[in-house]
Amino acid sequence: MEGNGQKPTEIKHMKRFILLAILPSILALASCVGSQHKFSEQDLAIINTNPDSLLHIYTIDNPEELKVLRSPSYNLTKKELHSEAFQKLARRMIYTVSHPSVNGLGLAAPQIGINKAVIVVHRVDKEGMPYEVYPNISIVESSEEITISQEGCLSIPDKRGDVDRSVIVVIEYYSYSAKKVVRDTINSYASVIFQHETDHLDGILYTDRTW
Repeated sequence: MEGNGQKPTEIKHMKRFILLAILPSILALASCVGSQHKFSEQDLAIINTNPDSLLHIYTIDNPEELKVLRSPSYNLTKKELHSEAFQKLARRMIYTVSHPSVNGLGLAAPQIGINKAVIVVHRVDKEGMPYEVYPNISIVESSEEITISQEGCLSIPDKRGDVDRSVIVVIEYYSYSAKKVVRDTINSYASVIFQHETDHLDGILYTDRTW
């Protein structure tokens, strides 16, 4: 997600779209299928490029890159979660999105060419506002209270649009500290970033939600 320093400007109550109602089922299906997918040779080639260089961010302007952005992402296997390749991927995603030339609020693995359920989020709601990695993440609950915010995307250069997002979401992801899948409740502007990035894992772009 592209950063611009702006906060949501309006909050209102409204019913969620039917698409949002069925997203948990879609995510559950992707999770099951994902267990059969491993890092491909192409994934590893991306991960193992020069660690001191920024990862290339895919954009909708390139037809081949758009195919990746529109494809579903899959959960990492237990072996992949604890692999050196994933650790490199996590470090490089953080390095890329936090670099002054990028200055992003979040980044999803499909945006760098890897259809895996991994996102990096700038935790603007935490002290020090760290960038954190969330593997095998999904949103399992969403509030009916809505915030309207203007969003941009690193994969859609030079554009912005108003998007309806839930004020509060409950996320589920694999925690390295707990060594298991955990849940966490996210609210305010941080929840907008999480929703934007997890959309990428389903091939959804924020422009699909603008009005």
